[in-house]
Amino acid sequence: MTADSSLLLDPDRSPSPTPTTTPSEGGLSARNAIVAVAVLITIAVAAALFIGQSPSSDGGGERAASFRSAAPFALPELRGDGPDVALTANPAKPTVVNFFAAWCEPCKRELPALRAAAVSNPGISFLGVDHQDSREDAVELLDQFAVPYPSGYDPRGDVAARYGVRGLPATVFIDTDGRIIEFHQGELSARELQERLDRLTLKKAPA
Repeated sequence: MTADSSLLLDPDRSPSPTPTTTPSEGGLSARNAIVAVAVLITIAVAAALFIGQSPSSDGGGERAASFRSAAPFALPELRGDGPDVALTANPAKPTVVNFFAAWCEPCKRELPALRAAAVSNPGISFLGVDHQDSREDAVELLDQFAVPYPSGYDPRGDVAARYGVRGLPATVFIDTDGRIIEFHQGELSARELQERLDRLTLKKAPA
């Protein structure tokens, strides 16, 4: 009697006789086991292929979501000292929306590049969305990196859900027609960010 099967014992019942297994039954059990192992291997391979198809920094997975309409939103200013942070259906300028949080280490690493890009590209609007975070910690983070652009506070993560964000950081590049030119999931280097800004200001979605 194994330790696991002892959990199923009823003290009021006498032990049942041990069933005998015929050779044909044993063969059937072995075949069932082989089939089960084959199914598990198939599932594992499929899962590995799915994971391998996640968006990469090369942009292959990013452009699949390009040219769909960006969801407008309005959030309270994270710092609490200004008007709501809003994205309209037709932004006046090309716009970059960056989803971040103070507990996200890659978010912290890319903030200097975002700050520098915002300063050197006055023709592009930058907006931050603080996702499911401590407001105090997020404000401290923005102050630490001297982030100049407005950031909205989204403690429930509603805006990220509308954009299909699967992890942080995530950055969305939106043209003046309100269409998503690129959606990047993951950390951006300064070079990668500038390449996308160049495409944002030059590339238009087909009519």
